This record gives sequence, C-alpha cells and structure tokens, in this order.
Amino acid sequence: MHLIFKYFIKYRPQLIPSITCIIIGIFSALLKIIGPFLSVLLVDLAFKQKTPNLMIAILLGFFFVYACELITNFLNDYFTTQFNAVISGKIAHAITSKTFQLSIMEQRNIKNGDLFLRINLDSLEVADLITKLFYQVPLDILRYLGFLAAVYSFDGITALLVVSGLPIYAMKSWFYSVASIEVQLQREQRDIEFTEKINEILRNLRNIKVFGAEQFEYDQFLKLWRDRSVANRKLRVISFISVLTTFATIRGFQVLIIGILGYKVIRAELSVGEFVAISALLPNIEDPLRRLSTVYSEFKVGLVSLNRVEEILSNRKTDCEQLNSNLKNDVRIGEIIFQDVTFFHTNQIAALNKVSLSLKNNSTTAIVGQSGSGKTTLMNLILGFDTPFSRSVKIDGIDIREYSRDLLRSRIGVVFEDIPVFSGTIRDNIIYNHSDISEDDLISAAKMAAAHDSIMQLPNQYDTHLEQGGWNVSSGLVQRIAIARALALKPKILILDDALSAIDSEYALVIQNTLQECKKDMTVIMITNQLSNVRCFDEIVVLDQGRIAEVGKFSNLLNMRGVFSRLYYLQNSGFSEFKRRLEVELQRRARYGKELSVVFIRIFKFPDEIRSLGGNTITKVMKEIECYIRQEIRIMDFCSVFGEDKILIALSDTPDEGALNFIKTIKLKINNHTFNFKDIKFKIDIIAELLPAADEEILNPDLIYINVLKNHEDANVA
Repeated sequence: MHLIFKYFIKYRPQLIPSITCIIIGIFSALLKIIGPFLSVLLVDLAFKQKTPNLMIAILLGFFFVYACELITNFLNDYFTTQFNAVISGKIAHAITSKTFQLSIMEQRNIKNGDLFLRINLDSLEVADLITKLFYQVPLDILRYLGFLAAVYSFDGITALLVVSGLPIYAMKSWFYSVASIEVQLQREQRDIEFTEKINEILRNLRNIKVFGAEQFEYDQFLKLWRDRSVANRKLRVISFISVLTTFATIRGFQVLIIGILGYKVIRAELSVGEFVAISALLPNIEDPLRRLSTVYSEFKVGLVSLNRVEEILSNRKTDCEQLNSNLKNDVRIGEIIFQDVTFFHTNQIAALNKVSLSLKNNSTTAIVGQSGSGKTTLMNLILGFDTPFSRSVKIDGIDIREYSRDLLRSRIGVVFEDIPVFSGTIRDNIIYNHSDISEDDLISAAKMAAAHDSIMQLPNQYDTHLEQGGWNVSSGLVQRIAIARALALKPKILILDDALSAIDSEYALVIQNTLQECKKDMTVIMITNQLSNVRCFDEIVVLDQGRIAEVGKFSNLLNMRGVFSRLYYLQNSGFSEFKRRLEVELQRRARYGKELSVVFIRIFKFPDEIRSLGGNTITKVMKEIECYIRQEIRIMDFCSVFGEDKILIALSDTPDEGALNFIKTIKLKINNHTFNFKDIKFKIDIIAELLPAADEEILNPDLIYINVLKNHEDANVA
C-alpha cells in the first residue's frame, strides 16, 4: 500500500482538479438521493391532495435534478477519465524516460514486447488502480452509505436487510476474484509473448522468406494466438459467471425487499410514496456495491502491473548516471586513456581484464579480435554506456565521469554495426537531431562517406524518403549514410563499429582513405572483425579474452606470428579472398582506367629436407613464403597461394613496366632469403612472369585459376 500511495502522490493530477473531481462525484451522488425524496412528495402529497400546482412544482424539481444529474454525470465521467489519463500519461512518460537512461545491458535484458506492454498497458493498469483506490472507492463507499442512510430514513428494517446481504456478496466476490487473478496474469504473459513474436516476425521477414519458414512462423504465431485466446476465453467465462451470480444475488435480495415493502404497504406501515422512493434507491445501492466487488481482483492485478512499472523506474543501473549535466568539461583533442580497466557483465565473466591502453589523438586505431574478446565493451565504456569496475577511462586526461553526458556524446561520432536509419529523408538522417548542420557540411560529409554520387542518382536525391530500416535503398548506401551522419557532426572522436561490413570493397577503400584524412581533426577508432580493412591504420590493438594480446602496425603484427597473424590468415588465405579483391580492382580499372598488373610466381624447387617431412609441410611452407611476400608488397597490393606451389600477386595502380621491375626485385629477394621452418634453414628458387593485361583471364578472375594451372603447369620461365 505504501508503494501505491507513493505513486499517487508522485503522479496524481494537480490538487485543484483532484478536489474538483471529488466534489463533483459527491454532488452527483447527492442528486441521485434527492430524486427519491421528491417521489415521496409527489405520490403522498400532490397525488393524494390532488394539488396541480404542487405537482407542477415537484415535476419542475425533478426536471432540475435530472438536468443537474446529467451535467454532473458528464463532468464526473470527464474528470474521472482525465484523472486516469493524467496518471497513466505521467507513468508512461516516466517509463519511456527511464528506458532512455538505462544501461545498454539492462535494455537488452528487457524484451521489446514486454517493454511495450509496460508502457502501453501496465501504465493504464496502475492508473486504474490509483484512480479506483483514491477516487472511485472512497466515492462508492460514500454513495453506498448515503443511499443506505436514505433507505434507513424511510424504513430501518429494509436498511438492515440490505446490509445483511453484504457478507454473502463479499464471499462471492472474493471467490471469483481469486479465480480471475491467475487467469488475468496468464493473459498478460500471453500478451507479452504474442507482442514479442509479432515484433520478431516483422523484424525478420526477409530471413523467414529466405529459409522458407513462412509456414513454420505462421504455426508458431497461431499457437501463441490460440494460447492468448484460451486465456481471454477463460477470463470471459469467469467474468460471465461472476456477473450472472451477482445479478442473481442482487435481484434476489431486491425481490425479497420489494416483497417485504409491499407487505408493509398493504398493512399501512409504509406509504406508497415511501415504497416508490425505496424502490428507486435500491438500484443506486447496487451500482457502487457492484463496483466495490471487483476491487480485490483489480487490486491484485494492478499490484502486479505496479511492481512491473516499479522494476523499471527503480532500476539504478542507469546509463552512467554519474555523468553530470551540470559539468562543463569539453573534449578538445580526443585522446583516450584506459587505466588498468576491468569490466564484468552480469554473468560475472570479465569482458575486460586490467586493460591499459592509450588511443592517441590525430591517429587511426583499429580494435580487432574474435567475437567476445571485449571490443564492443571497450566502445561502450568510451561512450559512457557502461562504467568500469576498477580504475578509469579518461578523455583528454579527464575521467569520463567528469563530463556532461550530452556534451560528451556530442563530441563522439558513432556508426554501429546494425544499420541505424530512421524513417524520413536522407537529409533528415544525416542531420539527425542537429538542425544546425549546413547544406555544404551535409554534402561534404556524404562525399567523405562515398555516398554523395549514389544519393544524386536517386529520383529525389537528398529528399528521398527512407522507409523504416532503409529497405527501399541498398544496405551499402544505408551504411554510408550512417557514416555521413557521424562525419557531419565533425566529432573529436569517430568510432566505427564494424561499419564497413555491408559496403562494397571499392567504396570501403574510399572510406579508408577518408579516415586517413579525418585523423587530422579527430581520433579515429575502428572496431572490426575484417582484418583486411585495417592495413593502413596507425595502430592495431588486438584483444583476446578481455585482455590486450598485441599492439602494433599491420606488418609488425604479421611478423609476430601471434593472435593477429593467425586471425588474418584464417580470414584472408585462399584464392576466394584474392578473387574478391581482384574483382574490385577490375571494376576500378573499367570505371576509372586504373592500371592493374598480375604477377604469377611458382616455386621452382623445394629442398629435399622439406619434402621429406611429408604431410601438410609444403602447404605450411607456402604460407611462410606468402607471409614474406606480403611484407614486401604495398598496402594496396595483395596476393594468394593456390595449388601446391603457386602464388598470384596483384599490383594496384601499376603499369607493366613497374610490374616487371617488381618481378626482378621480388625474385632477387626471395632467391637470396633464408627461410626457417621447424629449425630447417633453406633457400628456394622461383620463376615469375607477368600476366599480360590483354589476356582474357585478367578480365575474368574465375579463369585465372584455371588457365594459370593449365598454361604454366610445366613452365620453365626464366
């Protein structure tokens, strides 16, 4: 009850409307009592004395009372509805506001369907509970007592008979309330499951169609619909039986009372006017009694909703609530320092374990690692979504807890992995919540994100309307629009959370070049699993099981033969990756006339000591050779092993003359380099040649593998 009273004090309407509502309710009840007394005057005086003037006066009194009753009933209903709407509105606003404040982990723990019902339905249940307990119940008790006093004024025995039915009525109401509570709670749970399922289906329609799971999902939908319908049907049955027994109980007592009153009229112990008055008062006694009978079940159900609302509003795991809006510290250069930071999720597993890291301003840093290594947690700490369990995260030497939350995030541009677009035009999406962004800045950001040309090809260009989720344009364009949104802010810190995953390799290269330009004005951080996208970054931080495993540049990390090297070769080894990148270069060649050369290398002879090891030795040695070649080529070049002893190297923006010089250099280096495999030191001889750009295979990556094997299987090219 303390919790209910707290919510009433906190969310009730203002004092004057509340008092007005109660006064109107009392006045409405008094008008219902006046009518029966006028009936006594009409029947026992005007009719008996046959006085027309008195009869007209009483009838005018009836008219006045009924007119006032009509007005007060309207006002009573209006203010009651308003009373309820104000409370439910305030609670719904409080839940929504609190949802924005909850930490990311807490938001993930609450299902969307459940949250929707708490905002939409639980707020109404709580409002109904408060309205009933603090307004309708007191008024109904006053009405009941008032009507009972009016009956008593006419006949005391009749009043006692009315009171004697209360225990029976209360027992019946309690019995059906207990029976309905469990069913109502079941129905509420079914509503949550049903709403969540609908949201899930609507979010995943494309995947459902891809897997041909329409019937499967429809069957699950029908099952939840049937479960929900069964719960509703049970509740309707209980409600029908309750109403039926209530009707029978009340009508039974009314018939008994009217019979006794009629007997008294026959014996002249009661006047006809008093009989009419009491008969008119009995239905008025029934109304508040019927409403009071449902209070127990409504109280129990409302209490469940109240606890569900309180669970949200009392949740202290807010979005870094220590970020004080009154603090004036500003992010000036964007240097980020993690000092021995540890963070645990709810399962008590360390997402980050004693991480110390410096992300320098005016630089590009890639955060890489396998899923679950702590990359996203690192980002959440920078954004203030989570708070470290030990030590601190500092930006420009100031603990993030000393920043205003809104100011901190206004200095950070973020692009998440899940493509974040909103219903509205492309322009609205880029300037989202920042109407002060000029048209020139908007277009500049779109160009930097490699989105401008694609946008200008749309019929309405920047005024093209994006549907929810951006399904009416390509996913790659949607992601580039999201990147443009972050760049338009001109942030001091730019974070890309696997933001190139849906972007074509050609556009990805443009954006990577943009990031190199952006670092002049900001700290650039990319969180990614695609290691081929981080070649040109100033620093790469490799996370493994919540700890920093390695830090360095791309080539240095490959040389270390550690976690990064292992992940890189798992992703990029094989002809399929070479083919993918070659296709991008061929597109650039066809579209922009870029030069492209492909060099074919074959190992002429492996030492006998290596061949004698058998098994997968040759494959592993070829990996070593490929690794060496990767260190010698430029960032934009790429290579791949295929077959047992062959390597292809693609040289971007390189004419034939440059490629021939590269062949001479790489042959000299490889032939003079001493390789080391399982403590066996050896040298190798290679043959190399340039695949002419006019050859058919250079225009079709699929033919390279086939034709090179066919034409060079027994080649002895010098």
